[in-house]
Amino acid sequence: MEYRDIIIKGCFEEFDKIIDSEKELDNIHCAAVRLGMNEENIMSYYACVYMTNADILDREKAKFHDAASTILTIGLTYVTGAYALGYYHIKKAMELDPDNIDYKQTALTCFAEIPDYDMDKSEIVKIAEEILEMDSNDPIGMKYYNKYNLQ
Repeated sequence: MEYRDIIIKGCFEEFDKIIDSEKELDNIHCAAVRLGMNEENIMSYYACVYMTNADILDREKAKFHDAASTILTIGLTYVTGAYALGYYHIKKAMELDPDNIDYKQTALTCFAEIPDYDMDKSEIVKIAEEILEMDSNDPIGMKYYNKYNLQ
């Protein structure tokens, strides 16, 4: 059965049989994101949630939280609460893989200034500071730190 079919049919237990390699995890990740973005199928979100509870490394779980966030905030924006749930998932990704600057940048670029989600200004500054600790010249960190630190 193809990954897409597994996701659409909700046979997520099939993934447990094949998640023994990073390549397979990447394939599942890509299939879920494609399905969510291209077909706006909510089962793609549930596949990501299933994978966040799988017996895999935290950094791999973080990738699926990031994918869930992406699917909700780009592919399924019409769902009430999509942005709030998307932010929950990007926060979980940041917790599970705190050294990944991409998740922090995503949190700011996708949630700091959208009308559908009112991100706390102090949280924006905190994330911007974390980014700047990792890369003092990061343009995203600098932009949000400079804009919200004085407010």
